[in-house]
Amino acid sequence: MPDPSRLTATAHERPRSAPPAARIYDALRRARGFSHEEATRHLRRTLRRYFRAA
Repeated sequence: MPDPSRLTATAHERPRSAPPAARIYDALRRARGFSHEEATRHLRRTLRRYFRAA
């Protein structure tokens, strides 16, 4: 379990209407214990790949 002090808002604290990227970011931080930088880099890479394929 990642150190709770490293986490920002969790998915259940954000409204369900929050942008999907924000909720994915929360999940990466929580489930994988990613730092802010790691989660941001992962999201950018994933979204870039997704939009390039579209």
